[in-house]
Amino acid sequence: MQVVVTRYVICNDTTRPLRFGQALTDEDILLGSRQCHFYAWHSHRAKQVLRVGVEEGAWLWSKPFSIDVDGLQLCGLADCGMQDLSIVVKVSSLSATQKQVCVFISRTSCFMQINFTH
Repeated sequence: MQVVVTRYVICNDTTRPLRFGQALTDEDILLGSRQCHFYAWHSHRAKQVLRVGVEEGAWLWSKPFSIDVDGLQLCGLADCGMQDLSIVVKVSSLSATQKQVCVFISRTSCFMQINFTH
């Protein structure tokens, strides 16, 4: 039996499907509502940052963000004119070698109520 260990577990903690992938590559993974995906980088040549897409008529993508450091991040949607809709990313260490990356969608005005303690 072979054990497969991935560095990241990407979790869609929203009520709608999301797309995600390594920024600056053609990677595009569809992740259903409340689903998780064991993830490894698509390319080690490209910068190791992710982007997330939400469907608002068309797929709108977030600005690239790092998942190396534990904590909360507010990731705006890139050049879409929807300034009230944001992607919230929470990175948590599951072990010394694995991180959980939870993705939420928030209206920016609601995000201000989130506690930023780590």
